[in-house]
Amino acid sequence: MQLVEAQQKLGRRVMERITDVTGFTSSGLILLAVTVGAWALGYYVGGRPLYLMAYGGAGVLVASWLYGRRAPDLTGERSEVQARVREGQSVTVEVSLTAGRRMANLILEEQVPAMLGDNARLPIATLEAGESADHQYALVAWRRGSYELGPLVARWGDPFGLTERS
Repeated sequence: MQLVEAQQKLGRRVMERITDVTGFTSSGLILLAVTVGAWALGYYVGGRPLYLMAYGGAGVLVASWLYGRRAPDLTGERSEVQARVREGQSVTVEVSLTAGRRMANLILEEQVPAMLGDNARLPIATLEAGESADHQYALVAWRRGSYELGPLVARWGDPFGLTERS
């Protein structure tokens, strides 16, 4: 059981790293593979419809990538949290994300130290201009000490889910 969970976490970390480097999600990489395969098959067979499919896929990928590069107008805030905690103590954290213009397909993620639990993620479908999305979560300290939260990261992408940027 632990081996399977470790493999899944490794797979997620590898995919997140690939997305950070290339900007393409798993769906975008699948479309890229289909596009390259269609072009190669069209070259081998000499089929014009396969070339058209390949160029259409490439066009969608380029448009999605360019749309995802547009920098968002976002402001994120985190509530003040105790600097030191005791063992077993629960701490409530509030995060808020405010949009300067209409945004869609956002994921607000709070990076949390491993000793406090998993990262807090808040998916947001749409956020209108001036509107704010608030989220509250609790952390439990398994060991006493001083912990540093953050960074607070916003991830966004294109409407098709082919690209993602943070």
